[in-house]
Amino acid sequence: MPVVGLLSGDKVYAVVVPNTNRKTLHAIIYGLVEVGSTVVTDEYPAYLGISKDYIHEVVTHHTKEYANKNGFHTNGIEGFWSQLKRGIRGIYHIFSHKYLQMYCNEFAYRHNTRKIPDAYDLMILLQDSIQTCIILI
Repeated sequence: MPVVGLLSGDKVYAVVVPNTNRKTLHAIIYGLVEVGSTVVTDEYPAYLGISKDYIHEVVTHHTKEYANKNGFHTNGIEGFWSQLKRGIRGIYHIFSHKYLQMYCNEFAYRHNTRKIPDAYDLMILLQDSIQTCIILI
């Protein structure tokens, strides 16, 4: 199952998707990124076409480029993927595709709250849990 990740500032979004075609990736970008922003991607062809609404910076990994000539890179999201993969292998060992979005949510939450003191982190977790319960009722 493919997972698409987006890093904006210090916040990560990770979404399980049915495919990584142009329509899917563009929908995620347009849904989460303000038009006119700079979007940094690798050279995957499905990203082509976003430059009409965004400043599109490309890092060509297949040529062993890890930062382009303008200094843009994808190291932040690559670091998140590393944490997610290590967490799944190290904590869960085996995971089910059925719950993949939950694993992604957990590790995005860990990433997004890593600089928050534990007491505040607990308050955010409880607040999110209460809101989830209200929505489910």
